[in-house]
Amino acid sequence: MVHLGFIYVLAFLSYPLSKYDRWTRWLDLALALLGVLAIAYALVDLDTFIRRSTLPDPPDLFFGLAAIVLLIELSCRVVGNTFTIVLIIVLLYIFFGPYFPGPIAHKGYDVDRLVGHMFMTLKAPCSLLKREGQGERRLIKIISAEHPILCQYSMLLWERMVWFVL
Repeated sequence: MVHLGFIYVLAFLSYPLSKYDRWTRWLDLALALLGVLAIAYALVDLDTFIRRSTLPDPPDLFFGLAAIVLLIELSCRVVGNTFTIVLIIVLLYIFFGPYFPGPIAHKGYDVDRLVGHMFMTLKAPCSLLKREGQGERRLIKIISAEHPILCQYSMLLWERMVWFVL
């Protein structure tokens, strides 16, 4: 997770919103600081933070959503709009799964579970820089087990995300 804090700072300062407007430099600096604060909040008491992943507190939700939204913003700046649109579609699928037709429907998840899984656990995408690539592959296989057609596309998408971060 420490590496993710460095990525927030380096990426927001390397890929500014506008190179010419002075106000946006302050905005980029504020977003980088928010990303570092989200990671620092998690690292202050990491053991209890991970144990709370099933029932996050309001500060956990705030910093978790901030970290996820900041990663989406960084993907838009660094990788481009296509990847970001796919990422947003996947997040919408997570929330609105019950409203999809038959074979691709699932029970849907709320914000607590999304933040708990994506930010607060050791197998979360936000902590992928701590481990080698095989852990993330297993995570994608577990997520995609219900929908084998999506598994191959999810693996390709995940490899692109890992290359973006590295």
